[in-house]
Amino acid sequence: MLKDLKQIYLDFVKTHYLGALATTGPDGAQCSTIYFATDPQGHPLFATVRETTKVKNIATQSRVALAVHDPEGKLANGIQLQGVATLLHDPMAINDAKQRLSALSEHIKRYLEQPDLLFFRIEVSSVYLLNFSWGRDWRVQITDF
Repeated sequence: MLKDLKQIYLDFVKTHYLGALATTGPDGAQCSTIYFATDPQGHPLFATVRETTKVKNIATQSRVALAVHDPEGKLANGIQLQGVATLLHDPMAINDAKQRLSALSEHIKRYLEQPDLLFFRIEVSSVYLLNFSWGRDWRVQITDF
């Protein structure tokens, strides 16, 4: 059953790329919309401009949450994942993230042409599959990452 749930998650994130990233900084919580892609293991990748509140918050508290909604989802109406955002330093990892993000849409591809972008990977610790007909179901938690 666990492999089936993880596959549902992997299939979900392959077809969705817009979510709300929650970060926590010294002044409280901040939530912002991001584009993301995933690596083959299902860990989200995202890019942002160096001077954003996201970057400042992640520098002081790297634990993040990402929520993705799909009102048309048959089994899952969305996911919420929790993990740690890590800044990518390796040029090969950055290039891989940039290629995966660029493949999502022309709009994102143009966004990634900006100078001074930082690329992050969320090391997933847990994922919750959401179905809003029964709310957030803690029994449908995936922690095998």
